[in-house]
Amino acid sequence: MIEYADKLLALGDKIDPPVRYQAYYARAYAYTNLNPQPTDPDMAKKAARRRSMVETLNELKKPDNMSQDDFSKAMKGPAILFNYTAAAPP
Repeated sequence: MIEYADKLLALGDKIDPPVRYQAYYARAYAYTNLNPQPTDPDMAKKAARRRSMVETLNELKKPDNMSQDDFSKAMKGPAILFNYTAAAPP
């Protein structure tokens, strides 16, 4: 799952924030179920990717048919997952 999410995320700004969000969510979920090695040579690159997950949440726009309160509530779960993943050891 992580490999395919990374391929999609490699498209960068060519994909819309909601699609990027879904890819980051799938990646974060898969990542938190792994036990990464602390000697990983790509630690800096992975740390930057994890920071991008959190930034993508801020780019999502509230749907017109949803109240701000409902949107904020809906974003709490993903925010917790993304922040947890960003803080996890690489």
